[in-house]
Amino acid sequence: MATYSCAVAAGIGMGVSAHFIALAKNLDCVRNDIGCNQSSWLVIYADFVY
Repeated sequence: MATYSCAVAAGIGMGVSAHFIALAKNLDCVRNDIGCNQSSWLVIYADFVY
């Protein structure tokens, strides 16, 4: 995700991102409602669970 958000911040293209990630990178929101109503899932390695 870090590479993806850095690429968008560098101007390589547009991307769909969580609001808190976009705020941290000082990105501009071009459209709030993109018509996506699917659930989001976070997948992590078991080592990261505490």
